[in-house]
Amino acid sequence: MSRKATDDESRIELIKELFAANARDELESLLESAQPDLILDWSHSRGVRAGVYEGREAALDFFAAFVDVWDELEYFHDEFIPLGETIVRVGGMRAKGRGSGVEITAKGAQVFEFRDGLLARMTLYQAKDEALAAVGERPER
Repeated sequence: MSRKATDDESRIELIKELFAANARDELESLLESAQPDLILDWSHSRGVRAGVYEGREAALDFFAAFVDVWDELEYFHDEFIPLGETIVRVGGMRAKGRGSGVEITAKGAQVFEFRDGLLARMTLYQAKDEALAAVGERPER
């Protein structure tokens, strides 16, 4: 059953839940809170899966492949910037490679766009300033 996020607080809570569910590899039920034509834009990624993924199933496949390479995966949130039906999340992840044991920390920002209370688009950026510029906001100086 889909759950609509219609205000800043509920949108931010849904984003937190999506990250937590991804770390547990349990995203399927939460993606019901996304539009069927969800766009996952990872074209700005420096990783091997850079690209644009369209639809819930493509997003699930992307995240499943992402989670499979980590033994440990933890997300952290530094800041949420509400801008109407758009939320900018600044934060990152800590992870340990499944086969290699290599530990990494990555930081970045994502823009979450909602339509009719459901997640419609998620776009990855390498930095807060890039994400803010993408939504027409002036970065802080």
